[in-house]
Amino acid sequence: MLKMSWDDSIAQCAQTYADSCPDDHSEVLNWYGENLYWWIGGEIKNLDSYGVEATKRWKKEFQEKGWLSTTFDQATYDFGIAHSTQMIWSKTNLIGCGVKNCGVDPKNGWNKLIVVCQYKEYKELTKLPTITSTMKFTIICLALIGAASAGFSAEGQAAIVKAHNDLRSAIAKGDYVAKGTHQPAASDMLKMSWDDTIAQSAQAFAENCPDDHSKNEYGENLYWGWTSEEVGNLDPYGVEASKSWEKEFQDYGWLTRTLDQATYDSGIGHATQMVWSKTNLIGCGAKMCGVDPKNGMNKVTVVCQYKTKGNMIDDKIYAEGETCSACPSSSSCETGSGLCA
Repeated sequence: MLKMSWDDSIAQCAQTYADSCPDDHSEVLNWYGENLYWWIGGEIKNLDSYGVEATKRWKKEFQEKGWLSTTFDQATYDFGIAHSTQMIWSKTNLIGCGVKNCGVDPKNGWNKLIVVCQYKEYKELTKLPTITSTMKFTIICLALIGAASAGFSAEGQAAIVKAHNDLRSAIAKGDYVAKGTHQPAASDMLKMSWDDTIAQSAQAFAENCPDDHSKNEYGENLYWGWTSEEVGNLDPYGVEASKSWEKEFQDYGWLTRTLDQATYDSGIGHATQMVWSKTNLIGCGAKMCGVDPKNGMNKVTVVCQYKTKGNMIDDKIYAEGETCSACPSSSSCETGSGLCA
């Protein structure tokens, strides 16, 4: 029986999944275990207490159901003690957990909270008793170890950042035209840089092949691409996603520098996040999600996340004025690009 230790990478993975307020286990292709716990009730305060509560609840399965075999066969799994057995799987030595207050559940009007704990084993599962693919006990964790580079290479990352900064520069210098309308120069447009921590979060969410946004502290743009060709290098999809988001300005126009509800509803939300002046960090992930049964084509998901988070209703997208005239005191004007760097 190995002693278990906390792992920050696994914890970040678990937190990312918890932030999506899921109703079921994650489904990605890396052999980590996963326990979920949902709490529904009144006011939610200290989140730490729910980690202990979740652990007690999982352990209680042994007391409620019993435990007759130390081999994890199908009958033992079906017995309903899989959360408990994951807790004490002898070769598991790493754990990381996340928790999320998911707000009011519309189904019952009560506050809902989720705890996600994910586990890594000392040895590969191929060296352990066979576990069938239907067993959610071994449903797979988000692959965070090395995930920051799993989707995009260094060249792909640089291309995404360049696509964003080229657009931001054109706006900063007053050179950008959106659907025939010349946009005024920006006085406070920050230069954007890649952030590995944000990229790790984005990659972890991309591994889920999501159909909708996550719920975390970052801004977020999603892109889905389909192709009949074999998908190899994912780098081109980062640039393709950036072009698709920027194209919203050309498709729908852009008439105001304040993101009121009407502007957001006009369909330019991805583009405005790209050029939100106070956003200076970006990280992205990508996942080949296999054949989409709806059309028989290969599907690729791209997730880019941003800090500071943009698209805050009734806030300024950027401040109009002479280029670089309102750069934050912690930055200086990059003359060539017109960005505050």
